[in-house]
Amino acid sequence: MGGKATVKKWNGMNWVNLGMPGFSNASVSNTNIKVDTMGNPYVSYLESSKTIVKKYNNVTNFWDDVATSSLPQSREVTLAIDSNNVPHLALRDVLNGDKLTVMAYNDLLKKWELVGPTAGFSAGTVGNLSLAFSSNNIPEVAFSDGSQAGKVTVMYFEGIGWVNSGNPGFSSGRA
Repeated sequence: MGGKATVKKWNGMNWVNLGMPGFSNASVSNTNIKVDTMGNPYVSYLESSKTIVKKYNNVTNFWDDVATSSLPQSREVTLAIDSNNVPHLALRDVLNGDKLTVMAYNDLLKKWELVGPTAGFSAGTVGNLSLAFSSNNIPEVAFSDGSQAGKVTVMYFEGIGWVNSGNPGFSSGRA
Protein backbone atom coordinates (compact mmCIF):
# COMPACT_ATOMS: atom_id res chain seq x y z
CA MET A 1 0.00 0.00 0.00
CA GLY A 2 1.29 3.42 -0.87
CA GLY A 3 1.39 6.64 1.10
CA LYS A 4 -0.63 9.79 0.54
CA ALA A 5 -0.64 11.37 -2.92
CA THR A 6 2.13 13.82 -3.74
CA VAL A 7 3.02 15.26 -7.15
CA LYS A 8 6.39 16.72 -8.01
CA LYS A 9 7.53 18.57 -11.11
CA TRP A 10 10.94 19.36 -12.53
CA ASN A 11 11.61 23.12 -12.51
CA GLY A 12 14.77 22.86 -14.61
CA MET A 13 17.08 22.36 -11.62
CA ASN A 14 15.18 20.43 -8.94
CA TRP A 15 12.08 18.37 -8.26
CA VAL A 16 9.57 20.57 -6.42
CA ASN A 17 6.12 19.84 -4.98
CA LEU A 18 3.14 20.69 -7.16
CA GLY A 19 0.62 21.71 -4.52
CA MET A 20 0.76 20.40 -0.99
CA PRO A 21 2.52 17.07 -0.45
CA GLY A 22 0.24 14.31 0.83
CA PHE A 23 -2.95 15.96 -0.49
CA SER A 24 -5.07 12.78 -0.51
CA ASN A 25 -7.28 11.82 2.44
CA ALA A 26 -5.62 8.42 2.89
CA SER A 27 -3.00 6.13 1.36
CA VAL A 28 -3.38 5.74 -2.38
CA SER A 29 -2.69 3.11 -5.02
CA ASN A 30 -2.97 2.83 -8.79
CA THR A 31 -1.83 6.41 -9.42
CA ASN A 32 -1.87 8.04 -12.86
CA ILE A 33 -0.92 11.52 -14.02
CA LYS A 34 -1.70 13.15 -17.36
CA VAL A 35 -1.34 16.71 -18.62
CA ASP A 36 -3.80 18.23 -21.10
CA THR A 37 -2.73 20.36 -24.08
CA MET A 38 -3.20 23.52 -21.98
CA GLY A 39 -0.64 22.27 -19.45
CA ASN A 40 -3.19 21.36 -16.76
CA PRO A 41 -2.14 18.28 -14.77
CA TYR A 42 -4.69 15.68 -13.65
CA VAL A 43 -4.14 12.78 -11.27
CA SER A 44 -6.27 9.71 -10.69
CA TYR A 45 -5.85 7.14 -7.96
CA LEU A 46 -7.66 4.77 -5.64
CA GLU A 47 -8.25 5.28 -1.92
CA SER A 48 -9.29 1.73 -1.02
CA SER A 49 -11.84 1.17 -3.82
CA LYS A 50 -12.89 4.82 -4.09
CA THR A 51 -11.93 6.32 -7.45
CA ILE A 52 -10.47 9.84 -7.16
CA VAL A 53 -9.61 12.35 -9.90
CA LYS A 54 -8.08 15.74 -9.17
CA LYS A 55 -6.97 18.66 -11.31
CA TYR A 56 -4.22 21.03 -10.23
CA ASN A 57 -5.33 24.64 -9.71
CA ASN A 58 -2.30 26.85 -10.30
CA VAL A 59 -4.09 29.90 -8.83
CA THR A 60 -4.79 28.33 -5.42
CA ASN A 61 -1.88 25.83 -5.54
CA PHE A 62 -4.32 23.04 -4.55
CA TRP A 63 -5.57 19.85 -6.18
CA ASP A 64 -9.33 20.20 -6.81
CA ASP A 65 -11.72 17.24 -6.99
CA VAL A 66 -13.09 16.50 -10.44
CA ALA A 67 -16.64 15.35 -9.60
CA THR A 68 -15.36 12.38 -7.62
CA SER A 69 -18.81 11.67 -6.18
CA SER A 70 -20.08 10.66 -9.65
CA LEU A 71 -17.48 7.89 -10.05
CA PRO A 72 -18.05 4.19 -9.31
CA GLN A 73 -15.92 2.12 -6.96
CA SER A 74 -13.11 0.35 -8.75
CA ARG A 75 -10.21 -2.00 -8.19
CA GLU A 76 -8.13 -0.43 -10.95
CA VAL A 77 -8.24 2.87 -12.83
CA THR A 78 -6.32 4.45 -15.67
CA LEU A 79 -6.53 8.02 -16.95
CA ALA A 80 -6.19 9.50 -20.45
CA ILE A 81 -7.04 12.89 -21.93
CA ASP A 82 -8.35 13.23 -25.47
CA SER A 83 -7.33 15.89 -28.01
CA ASN A 84 -10.23 18.09 -26.83
CA ASN A 85 -8.79 18.08 -23.28
CA VAL A 86 -11.57 15.82 -21.97
CA PRO A 87 -10.36 13.47 -19.21
CA HIS A 88 -11.43 9.82 -19.57
CA LEU A 89 -11.15 6.90 -17.17
CA ALA A 90 -11.11 3.16 -17.76
CA LEU A 91 -12.18 1.33 -14.61
CA ARG A 92 -12.30 -2.18 -13.25
CA ASP A 93 -15.83 -1.55 -12.00
CA VAL A 94 -16.62 -3.16 -8.62
CA LEU A 95 -20.42 -2.87 -8.94
CA ASN A 96 -20.34 -4.44 -12.39
CA GLY A 97 -18.46 -7.64 -11.58
CA ASP A 98 -14.96 -6.19 -12.10
CA LYS A 99 -15.79 -5.67 -15.77
CA LEU A 100 -14.69 -2.71 -17.87
CA THR A 101 -16.37 0.70 -17.62
CA VAL A 102 -15.15 3.81 -19.47
CA MET A 103 -16.22 7.30 -18.43
CA ALA A 104 -15.61 10.83 -19.70
CA TYR A 105 -15.84 14.06 -17.72
CA ASN A 106 -18.59 16.44 -18.79
CA ASP A 107 -17.30 19.85 -17.74
CA LEU A 108 -20.62 21.62 -18.44
CA LEU A 109 -22.59 19.26 -16.16
CA LYS A 110 -19.64 18.78 -13.75
CA LYS A 111 -20.01 14.99 -13.71
CA TRP A 112 -18.56 11.80 -15.15
CA GLU A 113 -20.63 10.08 -17.83
CA LEU A 114 -20.46 6.66 -19.44
CA VAL A 115 -18.75 6.34 -22.79
CA GLY A 116 -21.17 4.00 -24.51
CA PRO A 117 -24.54 2.66 -23.46
CA THR A 118 -23.56 0.53 -20.47
CA ALA A 119 -21.16 0.13 -17.59
CA GLY A 120 -19.34 -3.19 -17.25
CA PHE A 121 -19.41 -3.89 -20.99
CA SER A 122 -16.49 -6.36 -21.25
CA ALA A 123 -17.22 -10.07 -21.64
CA GLY A 124 -15.25 -10.94 -18.51
CA THR A 125 -13.33 -9.41 -15.64
CA VAL A 126 -10.50 -7.06 -16.56
CA GLY A 127 -7.07 -6.02 -15.29
CA ASN A 128 -3.88 -4.27 -16.42
CA LEU A 129 -5.90 -1.48 -18.03
CA SER A 130 -4.40 0.86 -20.62
CA LEU A 131 -6.45 3.68 -22.18
CA ALA A 132 -5.37 5.78 -25.17
CA PHE A 133 -6.81 7.70 -28.12
CA SER A 134 -6.34 7.03 -31.83
CA SER A 135 -5.18 9.80 -34.14
CA ASN A 136 -8.85 10.60 -34.84
CA ASN A 137 -9.65 10.85 -31.10
CA ILE A 138 -11.35 7.45 -30.68
CA PRO A 139 -10.89 5.90 -27.22
CA GLU A 140 -9.24 2.49 -27.18
CA VAL A 141 -8.59 0.29 -24.17
CA ALA A 142 -6.31 -2.72 -23.82
CA PHE A 143 -6.74 -5.12 -20.92
CA SER A 144 -6.16 -8.54 -19.48
CA ASP A 145 -9.41 -10.31 -20.38
CA GLY A 146 -10.85 -12.75 -17.85
CA SER A 147 -13.08 -14.27 -20.53
CA GLN A 148 -9.92 -15.11 -22.54
CA ALA A 149 -7.81 -16.73 -19.80
CA GLY A 150 -6.17 -13.38 -19.02
CA LYS A 151 -4.90 -12.77 -22.55
CA VAL A 152 -4.91 -9.28 -24.07
CA THR A 153 -8.04 -7.85 -25.65
CA VAL A 154 -8.32 -4.38 -27.22
CA MET A 155 -11.64 -2.61 -27.66
CA TYR A 156 -12.54 0.76 -29.15
CA PHE A 157 -15.62 2.96 -29.06
CA GLU A 158 -17.22 3.05 -32.49
CA GLY A 159 -19.80 5.73 -31.74
CA ILE A 160 -22.66 3.64 -30.31
CA GLY A 161 -20.86 0.94 -28.38
CA TRP A 162 -17.58 -0.81 -27.69
CA VAL A 163 -16.26 -3.35 -30.21
CA ASN A 164 -13.21 -5.60 -30.34
CA SER A 165 -10.21 -4.40 -32.27
CA GLY A 166 -9.20 -7.68 -33.86
CA ASN A 167 -9.65 -10.98 -32.06
CA PRO A 168 -10.24 -10.96 -28.31
CA GLY A 169 -7.47 -12.63 -26.33
CA PHE A 170 -4.95 -12.29 -29.15
CA SER A 171 -1.77 -12.46 -27.05
CA SER A 172 0.14 -15.73 -26.77
CA GLY A 173 0.09 -15.60 -22.98
CA ARG A 174 -1.53 -13.85 -20.05
CA ALA A 175 -1.24 -10.08 -19.84
